[in-house]
Amino acid sequence: MTELTVKIPIPDFTKALYDQAQQSIIGQSWTITDLRKWLGGKSVTWIKSSILYNPKYSHEIASMEAKGQIHVSSGKGNAWRFKATAMAEFIEKHYEELEW
Repeated sequence: MTELTVKIPIPDFTKALYDQAQQSIIGQSWTITDLRKWLGGKSVTWIKSSILYNPKYSHEIASMEAKGQIHVSSGKGNAWRFKATAMAEFIEKHYEELEW
């Protein structure tokens, strides 16, 4: 009896899933709570120390602020706001560098 082996290529859906996620957030803005959810429940303290106030990303974050992609909270009643697509791209770009 002869064995038959069939190799079926399995497509890489990573790009397709990323594109689909990007499409679902176009035109949205996030609060700090929304960003926490996107980051798997990381704390506000972690987000601030690892991303927003991290000197490694200060130039990039400042540029995003200047473009209006990030609105910095300046006290009670003036919440953080993030352009969802810009923040998602930032996270994707720096994912391996972030201290999870």
